[in-house]
Amino acid sequence: MNYELLKAKMDKISTSFSASANNVNELSISLEKIEKIIFMIRDISTKTDLLSLNASIEAVRAGQTGKGFAVVADEVARLAEKTQESISDIESAVDSFKDGFEELKSFFNSTKEIIKEISEQSSAS
Repeated sequence: MNYELLKAKMDKISTSFSASANNVNELSISLEKIEKIIFMIRDISTKTDLLSLNASIEAVRAGQTGKGFAVVADEVARLAEKTQESISDIESAVDSFKDGFEELKSFFNSTKEIIKEISEQSSAS
């Protein structure tokens, strides 16, 4: 058996696995950025909900003349609630991706170690 050829191929596989692992790490970083954006959207939604509550209070104070304002305040509150629900769905999806990336990283690292061992054993032979 040509051990040098085997070692060269194992090195090539190892390099490919390293590149793939780096891609997974970059995707993990992108997910962290998405999480920051989700946090900002959640904050905006919370503030929108508070503004809606304040608008509802002012509409009640205005009595009959504030009726239209109350309708708008209710709709804004519903939009804030839907936004919160959507954010929760997105967070669940991001968490699933993160779990998958962690499994991929573990797989790449263990496979890389196996390839390294095989490569070292073929060099020693």
